[in-house]
Amino acid sequence: MTSITFPDTGDTYSDDGSSSRDMQNGGHRRWLLEMLRNLIAYQSGSLAVASQQAVAADKASVASMRAAIEAAQAGITVGSTQSLAYPAVVQNLVTASDVVAACVYDTRQDSDGGAWTEQCRNTSWYQEALNIAGLRGARRAFPRVAILLLRATAPCTLLVHDALDLDPVTGVPRLWRAWGGVAGALLDGTGTAVFALHGRLWVCTSTGLHTLDLPGDRATRRDGTDLRGWSAGLASAGTYAFANASGAIGAAAAASVHARVLPGAPLDPASGLPIPTTLVGTGAGAAVIHASGFVAQITRGGGFARGVIVHDNRIWLSAGSGPLLATGPMPYAASLADTGWRQGVYTNTSSIVQPAGATTFAGMAPGVVGSTTTTFLAEDEINPDAGMVAYVRTFFATGWLPGDARLAILNDSAIGGIAGATPFADDGASATAWTLGTGWTHDAGSTEFDHAAGSTAPLDLAISGLTSGSDYLLRLTVANVTAGSLSVNLLGTNGETGDLTITASGEALVQFTASAASETLRLTPSSAFDGSVGGVQIDLAVPDRSKTGKGLSIVGTLTRTPVEAGAELACWSGWSASNYLERRLNPAEVKFLVFWFKGSDFTGAFQCASDVSNPRISMTSVSNRPRLALIGTGGSVTVDSLSMLNTGGWACVVGVLRGDALEVWVNGRLEATGSAAGIGSMANTAAVLRIGRNVTNAAASNGAFALLRIGATAPSPAQIARLYRDERALFEPGAACTIGGTFNTVNAAAWSETSRQHAIATLGGVSVFAGLRRVEFLDSVSGGAAIASSNVRGLAMEGGVMALATTANGGVRREAILGLDRMPAAPVLSGRRRVLRASGVTTDATPLILSPRILIGERETMVVRARILGRVAGASDTERLTYERRATYHRPAGGDVAAPAVQSLGTDTETTAGADATLVRDTASQTGAVQVTGVAGTRIAWSAELEVLRLSEITQYEDVA
Repeated sequence: MTSITFPDTGDTYSDDGSSSRDMQNGGHRRWLLEMLRNLIAYQSGSLAVASQQAVAADKASVASMRAAIEAAQAGITVGSTQSLAYPAVVQNLVTASDVVAACVYDTRQDSDGGAWTEQCRNTSWYQEALNIAGLRGARRAFPRVAILLLRATAPCTLLVHDALDLDPVTGVPRLWRAWGGVAGALLDGTGTAVFALHGRLWVCTSTGLHTLDLPGDRATRRDGTDLRGWSAGLASAGTYAFANASGAIGAAAAASVHARVLPGAPLDPASGLPIPTTLVGTGAGAAVIHASGFVAQITRGGGFARGVIVHDNRIWLSAGSGPLLATGPMPYAASLADTGWRQGVYTNTSSIVQPAGATTFAGMAPGVVGSTTTTFLAEDEINPDAGMVAYVRTFFATGWLPGDARLAILNDSAIGGIAGATPFADDGASATAWTLGTGWTHDAGSTEFDHAAGSTAPLDLAISGLTSGSDYLLRLTVANVTAGSLSVNLLGTNGETGDLTITASGEALVQFTASAASETLRLTPSSAFDGSVGGVQIDLAVPDRSKTGKGLSIVGTLTRTPVEAGAELACWSGWSASNYLERRLNPAEVKFLVFWFKGSDFTGAFQCASDVSNPRISMTSVSNRPRLALIGTGGSVTVDSLSMLNTGGWACVVGVLRGDALEVWVNGRLEATGSAAGIGSMANTAAVLRIGRNVTNAAASNGAFALLRIGATAPSPAQIARLYRDERALFEPGAACTIGGTFNTVNAAAWSETSRQHAIATLGGVSVFAGLRRVEFLDSVSGGAAIASSNVRGLAMEGGVMALATTANGGVRREAILGLDRMPAAPVLSGRRRVLRASGVTTDATPLILSPRILIGERETMVVRARILGRVAGASDTERLTYERRATYHRPAGGDVAAPAVQSLGTDTETTAGADATLVRDTASQTGAVQVTGVAGTRIAWSAELEVLRLSEITQYEDVA
């Protein structure tokens, strides 16, 4: 190709320098895509020519131009400085054992689409000498898509590679810049974390939080004492120029960092970009560095090791030891204890977030935390205990568990037949297998072991006949309890869950995984325990993956097969009068049940009943339509849905008791409702839960079940819709849903704003999830050169690029792209024209300031108009609170924000006279905000929409509609 002119546009393209659209000297990067578009448009127009001869002539011309273009393109090399084509990249960037953190910084998602990278020619780093091995690459401008790798060894080193600048020989993304730490100066200390946004690179080290401001060509460090700055540009930052105690972050070492641009943020004068709000985890708690420079401290003994800003008004923080996740609003107080800040508290014993036995949350990203189990969390910000979780390990995936889940079964990946068994039973008639500590006596006549208050010596039972690795349900009879408690555990690493502390008579249920063929059951009384222990029976069980941890005994023989060809999730079938699952369950505990079904009849799908008395609850079918029935002490109710389930496909069936309303949902749609008012109590301690066969008769299901769950919290309609939407992808051929590899321990987690995918790094590789479906797994085999070790301890992904930090290297995996640096993505992280919305939750009549707030700088005057809405949580809004307020704020030079004059606009709407809303100031953070007053004993969600008009002599702000 020498020169081509398109007759319809007159545009000329060349490769000999004869036109303004020439392909030489990298010009193809600007003009080749445009020429291809002209070619396509010209060919399409040519095909519309009426004359067949003209069409043939046009086709010949087009074919000639296409051949010329293909000939030119064949000579294009791989390197991005000479090429437009970007193949898939799987490469090692650095071989080292100290790469601890990674970040993918896609500047195209900044507010200006990455334009700032071309506006830094006056900075010291832009003018540095190029092509210096190990220090500086071939390009001056900061990469459009940068790969940041942090090496921990003190003083740490930050490596920045260009994901779109490939070495023309090796195809490896080339080094753009390496920042080596200097003792006592920039990047001093042991590196721990890295993040980037809006032209700023944050590096956490053992000496504090280091910030590299690229457009501003400056660097700072915050620690437990002060904020320090350097006197020179980034190219030679060395001597501290200033120190300001007001910028301290509460501790010397910084453990984690995350940032987000909040609506109405002030603009950085150097870049014109909104200034991000930064969250730093430290040994003293967490510090939020607001865009104004004000630092808000959340204090906690032991600190927070990880933190993320999940949206404009929500922060997640996890402890450095122990499975604690705390969530709450954006803070504005100079110092606030975490117990006074947090709204949601998730642990492994008192909440919805982890099953018992979980350890420290070593990995965290918006929507997911990980320890020895990966937990996806869909938080309910109004009522945290009503949120949803989904647990995932290498061998199971529970699906979504709403609120207080009491059972989660049929979620394993194991397939094949499984036969029920009772490998051990002792009725207590003999003391031969028992070892009685002081205070225990054997009553052979009552077949019991009695204990009176006094001694805390244990009662031990030798158990045999178990199979190591198998799941069992231990059923222990406890009677005559009048005081104290009895602790239950099996000596060994058995992961037992269930009724581990007994305070009342009845049958205790303990689920465990045998670690050996023989175990010892130890029952340890408190000094006040007065009661008796009877027989023990151990059954092979299907394990319960909910926090309750009480599986079901397997009766007979059942079959487990993939839900679809090649899928990981297994379904259970083979139900009959002698083949089913069961355990004791009080129907009063059941407020929702959900399962997936495929078959011709599920008559005996679910029944929680006693064969001798009511109350009972059952999910059966009428003409293969789901029927949910409740029988209480005062009456009964039956609800029939509309959909027939014998169509050959999988169906998601949900039954909900929401107050007095009984609901049946099929495939995310509400199909039938009924009134449960007047049915009385549903309590029945003699009831048995049976899956696959009725309790009251021998009717059995003909079909397969998967992902069966029961709980005591009624899920919201939105939760039911999401449950169906996310889970149906698991019932596709070839669908994966578990953690890949053989290791469950999570090292790190990442979230992509553009692809909306999670990546989970474990000791054995990286699992990528879209929703609840695993869409990719990478380890040292499948990950190629990018993963030298499957032990991945840091990762990030964005814009089709994944950066990995393993125990042996730092690497990159990038999808194949075509000229992506010339086609910037729409910004998603920040910078859009947005309404400033504040929110919060009140549970009583204590006034609450909503967040985020409005920053007010010196020499600023502004008018704020706020529309405020309050809604009572739950199915019925009994308050319907609405207010409209207007206020004028002013802050003089060197002074505090003045108290605003607040006007009420229109007529307030409220049921309880004590409720209220107004606009207030806070002189500590120099902000304006909405303050609301709720109603005693009522949980109310508040939302405020703020319109801001301001004049400032100093600061510009991001547009807020």
